[in-house]
Amino acid sequence: MVASRAVERFSLTGRNAVITGGGSGLGLECARAFLEHDAAGVFLLDLSHEALEKAETDLKADFPEALVLIRKVDVTDEAALREAVDHAAEHFETIDILLPFAGNAALAGEANALSGWSGIIDVNLTGTYYTSVLFGDRMATGGSIIMVSSLCGHVNIPAIHPAYDDSKAGVLSIKSALAEKYAPKGIRVNSISPGFIETPLTKPFPQIYRDNITSKSLVPRFGTPQEVVPMVVLLASNAGSYITATDISIDGGYPRDSR
Repeated sequence: MVASRAVERFSLTGRNAVITGGGSGLGLECARAFLEHDAAGVFLLDLSHEALEKAETDLKADFPEALVLIRKVDVTDEAALREAVDHAAEHFETIDILLPFAGNAALAGEANALSGWSGIIDVNLTGTYYTSVLFGDRMATGGSIIMVSSLCGHVNIPAIHPAYDDSKAGVLSIKSALAEKYAPKGIRVNSISPGFIETPLTKPFPQIYRDNITSKSLVPRFGTPQEVVPMVVLLASNAGSYITATDISIDGGYPRDSR
């Protein structure tokens, strides 16, 4: 009985989730975790159709009873997002969980300040806002929006393109604004701020950057998506029902006053 209550606390039974950036990395791991916690369906949006098809095949094999939808979408394209919202509303009885996780990043030396700026800001900031508002307006009462900011939204890290830092700081502001906007509908809006996590975005990091980062962290390594996912599940479930307008750091104890 006690074990049953513990499981029920984090249950997502009957709920449906929409995840941008859902074809790989943290987004895909969250989709898997939601289905493990008995979610009814997941709708994965990504720029890579190949990644989406593989994700769909893998999830359907492991969760044959769940509804798994995929769609290639550019989150900076408002019209395409509106079509995706309609698609979700057509196939899901309710939209209960939203993860606007699509993201873009660059190291400081990979692009000049002008050409690198818009590609990151457009996806990380504008894309997060578009996705959150367009889907948020159609979400069910009691839903949960979980945005992904970053350690870089709190601390300037010179190795990272400044547009990434600024975009993730902006996500924190969007989170607070939309938490107030959707509170009357009982929709909670939170964000997580992961540190350096092993994902496709961090795979290109040179070893010298990795060594510098891990030398400053209390947990001296990069994290894994599996170490971030449990917090997302908590925020999506009834276990997080009194948490909103909040950002939660998952960064291995990287010091906030570090440069």
